[in-house]
Amino acid sequence: MPIIPDTDTAFITFNDDYKISGNLGCNLFFGNFTFEKKRMRIDFLGSTRKLCINMDVEDRFSRALRDDITNYYIENNKLYLRNKDKVVCKFEGN
Repeated sequence: MPIIPDTDTAFITFNDDYKISGNLGCNLFFGNFTFEKKRMRIDFLGSTRKLCINMDVEDRFSRALRDDITNYYIENNKLYLRNKDKVVCKFEGN
């Protein structure tokens, strides 16, 4: 399996049809989400399987998406995804 030399910028997209997709830093991913009254659930379904030189961001982002996200909040144009104990992801909007 070849090792990919460069990594991409990690991001997540929430679609109108309750699908998520994005880049984990190396691999593309997809899944589903639901939300209601600041409660959120992400069902991480899968990703591509490239091997990159630095998988640190990839591993942390993938683990965070699988970390039982239960709620979210938006503050200063940033989206925060939380589990029951802490913020597991923070995203800046464009």
